[in-house]
Amino acid sequence: ILQVALLRRSAEVTREGGNLVYSTCSLNPVENEAVVAAVVAAAGGALEICSPEAVQRFRSRPGLTSWQIPDMNVEGVFYPTYDEVPETKPEKAASRGRERFSRRGLQRSMFPPEDASMGLEKCMRVLPQDQDTGGFFVALLRKVGPVHFPSASSSLAHDDAPALSDPASDPVSDPVSDPASDAPGDSDAPGGGGG
Repeated sequence: ILQVALLRRSAEVTREGGNLVYSTCSLNPVENEAVVAAVVAAAGGALEICSPEAVQRFRSRPGLTSWQIPDMNVEGVFYPTYDEVPETKPEKAASRGRERFSRRGLQRSMFPPEDASMGLEKCMRVLPQDQDTGGFFVALLRKVGPVHFPSASSSLAHDDAPALSDPASDPVSDPVSDPASDAPGDSDAPGGGGG
């Protein structure tokens, strides 16, 4: 959820016509392609995934367009879509004293997007053996129009997850928007020069 919020905010502050690079030092599609897919879908056509032409000679693999999410309660069980995850666990898992709620912690945005034509294959996955480096992921996005994301609590949450606050509207988490935070000597925080 945090990575989606960070990428959304980056897209909001990128100028139209500008490029945005999203990169992680992970090969987990939930942290990579799923994040890119969720933000591109929520942008309603204002963001497009581009092939990073400047690094085409860099050895990489295409982004994933499908993946499965493991059931954290039943070993060896994977789900390709959110709708295939049972709402309650099988009796076997429940008999071991674990919670019966199987969708806990899962969100639709963790699964592959329904729109396979969004261009996730244009992303880059670099495996350690490809470049003699660590593994990492790179996506290049171009902002082709204004983005108007719905609030985080309505678009990221699903029926089973707690509501999220929108960090962009929280003055506590954004000291840049608080003009008083720049005033010398006004801080009550330890070491803040209040006296």
